[in-house]
Amino acid sequence: MASFSNETWVMMSIVTAACIIGCLHVLAAYYREHTRLHDLRVRVVELRREYSERLARMNAVVDVGEADDDGVDVVPDTGGVNQSRQAA
Repeated sequence: MASFSNETWVMMSIVTAACIIGCLHVLAAYYREHTRLHDLRVRVVELRREYSERLARMNAVVDVGEADDDGVDVVPDTGGVNQSRQAA
């Protein structure tokens, strides 16, 4: 079996440690991204539910409000011309 010098062993140990740290970094980045994506999906579901509830409340208010026409003034259409500025 080949005998390595102390410097060679140190260099191989440094390279091995760098590879292990690199693998751990990639693994941590994967789990971080996976967690971020999961949290985003949960937030999207919450926002969709809130939006649906808000639309349902708005539709309920509009349905009730359509029958109530009191206090609405109807202005006749002048064809886009202001009558006070018409030429004589």
